[in-house]
Amino acid sequence: MAKICQTFVSYIFAIFKCFTIRENESLASEEGSCPTVSDSEENKVLLEQKAKDLNDKAFARFLRAFRSVDQAFNAILRYLKWRKEFGVDSITVEDSDIKTELRSGKAVLLEEKDNAGRPILLVTAKLHHAKDRNLQSLMKFIVYLLETAGKQCDDDICDNFCIVFDMKDFSMNSMDYQFVKNLIWLLSNYYPERLGIWLIVNPPVLFSGCWVIIRSWLDENTAKKVIFITKPEQLAEYIRLEVLPRNLFL
Repeated sequence: MAKICQTFVSYIFAIFKCFTIRENESLASEEGSCPTVSDSEENKVLLEQKAKDLNDKAFARFLRAFRSVDQAFNAILRYLKWRKEFGVDSITVEDSDIKTELRSGKAVLLEEKDNAGRPILLVTAKLHHAKDRNLQSLMKFIVYLLETAGKQCDDDICDNFCIVFDMKDFSMNSMDYQFVKNLIWLLSNYYPERLGIWLIVNPPVLFSGCWVIIRSWLDENTAKKVIFITKPEQLAEYIRLEVLPRNLFL
């Protein structure tokens, strides 16, 4: 994978070079064909300004997820455009939407990490009310949490997250298919390979029907990362129980 990443970095530099040599047709003819990618001025500026912020681990995640250099490069380009359009870098804890969602307690990033060194994002399903939520604000909040979790990652140890869904007292009032679908899409397209494990703790029987629908949105690789937890000792295999803010089984 290290050699592949080096190839990927070289590929990106080739893109930069192509943007330059295409401004001079005589040079382009000497250098030969360039990688297939849109060469708009917007793309050129975006790559020059933002691609340098991605480290080798980020390149590796995109390569694993999108399987080829061309597809990974175009995925990174879409990712960089999305960050700019969504205003990811300007989302902070001082944002009113973020403050509101944090007060709800429905999702929190824990200070401690799981047994593999992954940041833990704890979601309390019963505190979410699908009919009352603002989807745009909620997605901004999730992006804030994912960005914050990313900053907590020690890439030398583990560069992905542990997401825990506490399903105690879950009801269909909390079932938000559009939110879950958006979350999966977000993780797949803009945070590829960031999901290390997804623990669903104490899922009630009624959630089984919901899971059939959710499972259809997951690829095989992601589906393998979903673990249903029904016992404390099972959860302890992944997270030290004392780091959780409460007992999830009482």
